[in-house]
Amino acid sequence: MSTWCGQQTARSTPTLKGAKVDGTHSNAVTFRRTCVPGVAWIDPAILVIRLIEAGHQPEHAESWARQLAEFAQAPGEALTAFAASILLLWESKFPTTDATAAARHWAEYRLAQH
Repeated sequence: MSTWCGQQTARSTPTLKGAKVDGTHSNAVTFRRTCVPGVAWIDPAILVIRLIEAGHQPEHAESWARQLAEFAQAPGEALTAFAASILLLWESKFPTTDATAAARHWAEYRLAQH
């Protein structure tokens, strides 16, 4: 998965770029290999991982997150790239945590959709 994740991240970095600055919010996401301005769906995407960690299935966690317009409008390819990227980061830093296992479950679910 590591090779695919790296390629997916490099290929999809433009889909992760975005700015939603309304004067009160600025999103920034830092990955080990990339640093791009964050898009509005990043926070709900992290919450998807946390819902999976709490025992929800990935499809149910994503369904809940789709109630938020920012997540609902996120391109599927960007979500997959994010899931793969966050998994790579967390596997390198926290390989045995429940959060990393949840991130792995979400990335595998996203990859199975393609």
